[in-house]
Amino acid sequence: MLKVWSKKKFGNNKDRINDLKAQLSTIQNNPFSNEGFKQEQEIKKELELTLLREEMYQHQRSRLNWKKFGDKNTAFFHAVVTQRRQRNQLLQIKDRNGSWIKEERGINMHLYRFFSDLFKSSGPRDFSSVLDKVECTVTCEMNRNLTKETTNVEIKEAAFQLGSLKAPGPDGFPGYFYHQFWDIVGEGVCKAVKRFFAEGFSSKNSIQPTW
Repeated sequence: MLKVWSKKKFGNNKDRINDLKAQLSTIQNNPFSNEGFKQEQEIKKELELTLLREEMYQHQRSRLNWKKFGDKNTAFFHAVVTQRRQRNQLLQIKDRNGSWIKEERGINMHLYRFFSDLFKSSGPRDFSSVLDKVECTVTCEMNRNLTKETTNVEIKEAAFQLGSLKAPGPDGFPGYFYHQFWDIVGEGVCKAVKRFFAEGFSSKNSIQPTW
């Protein structure tokens, strides 16, 4: 039924694909012209659509075959298993020099070296050539707000947003301590926070862990 419906609705996809490929090859071998370029785009579009239809048809067909024969201990079932095993098996691989590697150990070593080199960074520091191509979305005003020094008022507001009886941090003091004794410790806390933003790290003497 699926085959009959597909043929009535779309014709023979494989024949149409071959025909479109032949047309495309002819146009691409001809001298360039605006009309030829337009025809080439139209043929490519139809070819892509026809290939997609054929792929969907084959996919549905394979599902129907599996539903019909897959659960049975049949030649079809064993053929599917064998085909899948062969498709997933890597028997040989070509290195960058064009030589074939067939030994399992050699294949493993080549794959390891290839992906190690692929994801290894050379440690570049100058990104100007890349950043020049990135559209700027942060305005000067936004940048000033992001880089300006944190004020004592902002630090105090953040400290007072700490839950009074929440679990304390590494210094051992809960939020309640800072709420009650801000007049005493506030100046030191503000200096430590500003130093952190300026230097990018926290001094060992800023926090004394209590655990």
